[in-house]
Amino acid sequence: MAKVYTCIGSCHAGVSLEQYEKGVKKCGAKNCDLRGHDFQALEQCPDCIVASLKKNKLHTCPQCRPL
Repeated sequence: MAKVYTCIGSCHAGVSLEQYEKGVKKCGAKNCDLRGHDFQALEQCPDCIVASLKKNKLHTCPQCRPL
């Protein structure tokens, strides 16, 4: 499974491990109810890994496990 970082607020924005390590550690979405809060580490489920690869955009669901 892939380790990713995601906002648990209304925007559900997310970044890869590489982006997180480069300093993207907080949500910056203008309309998010948790803007400015830290991203949460998640382990993606297999379905979300496939969806992310197909869409070339990070995808997570409730089955992705918090780390």
